[in-house]
Amino acid sequence: MIRALPPTRTPEGWLVNVTAMAIASSADREHGAYIHSLGTPAETTPDGWVTRFGGVVAVVARSPIPLFNHVLIETPEATPDDLRAAVAALEETELRFTVSLRVGIDDRLAEVLQASTLVPVVKPTPGMFLRPPTHSETPSDLEIRSGRDVFDDHCVVSAEGFGMSLETLRGVLTPELADRDDIVFYAGYVGGEPVTSSAGVLHDSSVTVVNVATLPQHRGRGYGGAMTMATVVDGGERGCDAAFLQSSEMGFPVYKRLGFETVVEYDSWTSPTG
Repeated sequence: MIRALPPTRTPEGWLVNVTAMAIASSADREHGAYIHSLGTPAETTPDGWVTRFGGVVAVVARSPIPLFNHVLIETPEATPDDLRAAVAALEETELRFTVSLRVGIDDRLAEVLQASTLVPVVKPTPGMFLRPPTHSETPSDLEIRSGRDVFDDHCVVSAEGFGMSLETLRGVLTPELADRDDIVFYAGYVGGEPVTSSAGVLHDSSVTVVNVATLPQHRGRGYGGAMTMATVVDGGERGCDAAFLQSSEMGFPVYKRLGFETVVEYDSWTSPTG
């Protein structure tokens, strides 16, 4: 847990709560890192794009997976008309997409989505933070490798682990993405066979952990947690002082055990199916 600290006095004489300030700062950094992590595949996908509509950012990776076609509020100056324009642009693509608002920060814009045909996601998604430690534990039978050479193995494991076709995933995880300096791909091997994956997206002295997946027959052995922490520790060695991730409901208890703390939550709306 983030320990509550007593109020302190600023040079101007105002009392502030140090913990609240730290959480707010981490939430802002998480949000910027999240936008960057979604933008990287959109920037390297054929016909993908990242466009600003005033204070709103829209990313389109031309994927059938709604997560990769996304609208987020980028600045406090974002207006309802900015959001409507971004949503309209996504609708024109005829792709399924997601719109996410930060709980307690972007709530004033929720009525735009409530009046749309988008479907609300039942539970908010936690954005989580961890200060990178200097080392982590790895199961003795797991060998973790990183870099361009493991990219193909990463894709194969991620596709099966997430229950999607390899063709669908490779539409987003392109060779051009693997060649970028701001993303590192990892694969975990048992007996020489790839069984688990993760990736780290680097941005503004932070690393965002994505694509943590394990083959179904190898789950429950701590591999996903080990991949997560290996990515975080590696990020720290690359100069990052913060690690972030977006947690699924299933992964939340695991990330809590690893020391991650929720610093922001996202309410989301997605395109209807059918």
